[in-house]
Amino acid sequence: MNPVRINPKIYSAAIYDRSAKRKRREPSASCHGRLLYVFSGELTYVTGGEKPKPLGAVSLLYLPAGTSCAVRGQFLRAALLSFDIDDASSPSPFDRVIQIDEFEAVWEDLVRICDLMLCDDAYSVAKAEALLKLLLIKVAEASDEAALPLRMTETLDDYIREHAAEEISNTEIGAIFGYHPFYVSTVIKEKRGVTLHQYVVAYRLRLAKNLLECTDKTVAEIAEETGFTDASYFTKSFKAAFGKTPKEWRNEANEDLI
Repeated sequence: MNPVRINPKIYSAAIYDRSAKRKRREPSASCHGRLLYVFSGELTYVTGGEKPKPLGAVSLLYLPAGTSCAVRGQFLRAALLSFDIDDASSPSPFDRVIQIDEFEAVWEDLVRICDLMLCDDAYSVAKAEALLKLLLIKVAEASDEAALPLRMTETLDDYIREHAAEEISNTEIGAIFGYHPFYVSTVIKEKRGVTLHQYVVAYRLRLAKNLLECTDKTVAEIAEETGFTDASYFTKSFKAAFGKTPKEWRNEANEDLI
């Protein structure tokens, strides 16, 4: 992302208070990008044919131009901006729907932008658009950080699959992401609820389960292929995870196929 290339043009900006529950309407699209920020209350929103998603207080939702969306909220105070972005970045971070929860860092910026747009003079509008540019840079940076855990787990899954039979150290895993292993472990723990070591073991066990169901390899061969050098430890770990030993799992899977 090149910040110089982000040049927003604001068409409207206002703060809305809604004390009554609004009926859900059919999703509508806009020819401009839209930014919704919830100061207080909560709402649900629907984009396209997806399921409703929650958006709580101190959270931001960005919708690219042409994105259909319907919202429903109660006891809501929120800012709504409509604008275009002249962003030549490829790919642009603003080509997709962005939701950032607990994003208090832009609260004051949005209030200031809405106040400036009320003045309706060229100088105030220029100041509002300059503030929005800085705010959008924060959004792009925060959304990239928010996507990091997903990218980490996807990359980690690929790495474990390719190197399942090898010893995988935390140092090696940290190196593939370019972060300290402790940071990677912290992200995995926060987003998946397990330590990095537990995540690796769990993924290896899922690979082993698939091999038991889909191949004729022996339990010992599968244990070695998925990185368990000790067959007894593999059996103990497998039973702890799935409630059955590898042989019991294979026998029941074969029975289901008959």
